[in-house]
This record gives sequence, C-alpha cells and structure tokens, in this order.
Amino acid sequence: MSSNKKASVEKPLDAKQDKVQAKYQFTTDELAELGRVASREQNQADQLDRELSSIKKDYQGRIEGAEMRRNNAFNKLTDGFQMREYDAMIVFNTPKKGMKSVYHMDVDAKNKIGELIREEPMSPADCQTELFAQQRADEEKENESKGFNPVLAA
Repeated sequence: MSSNKKASVEKPLDAKQDKVQAKYQFTTDELAELGRVASREQNQADQLDRELSSIKKDYQGRIEGAEMRRNNAFNKLTDGFQMREYDAMIVFNTPKKGMKSVYHMDVDAKNKIGELIREEPMSPADCQTELFAQQRADEEKENESKGFNPVLAA
C-alpha cells in the first residue's frame, strides 16, 4: 500500500491505538507561512544580537573606566603624592643670583609667601623677565624723583 493512498481497514481484535511519527508533507500555504515566521524570527534574532553587542560595548567602557580609576588610585597610593596646580610666588635671584625660589601663596593673607615648594636655576626667560622688571622699577624711581606720575599724566 502506497503512502499517498488512504485505505480503510477494519480494526483487528489484537490491535491498539497509539501515536507514531510519520512524514508529513507541508502544503504551499504552510510553507509560505513558515517562511514568514522564519524571516520574523531571524529579524528578531539580529535585533537582539545588535542590542547585545551594544550592551557589551557599554559595559566594556564602564569596566575600562573603573580599571583606569583603580589604576590611578593605585599609582597615588604607591607614589604617596600627586602633582597639583597651586598659586605660587616666584622670587628671582633667591637664595642666590641666578636661582629662583617658588613658594605657595598663603591662602589666608593676600600676597603673603607661604611654604617653599622648590628652588631651581632661573631659565633664560626668567632672566629676561627679571631684567624687564628691573628696568620698570628703575624708570619708576626716576619718574618719582622728577615728580612725574604716569597715572596723572594719562
């Protein structure tokens, strides 16, 4: 008996009814619907994959940020210090000619010199600055001795 033909047979007395697996051939309409379902599921899987990739990138960035902050804290802990920017007073030719002393500005009193940060040789630019400052001071003294006040002259 062929599988394409349906036959009607009486149930024998020594038989039982059960379920078995057998080949089923889909119809054209069923195949079209399966194609639509497969396409929708593929689109959803692609979308979820893109979302997962985005989430992974976000978390990777967060992990890298945490690692960078951790390493920064470890570096400070290991070194015991960090470089910071301070308002400073630089005094030229101190403690001796050609040297400069760098002091913290006293935050409690304006223009007061605070703790010594460092002493170092003056750079060529520092020497020029000092030279121009000295020239201005000499001009001001000369003008004062002549009774000239640049504020009143303007």
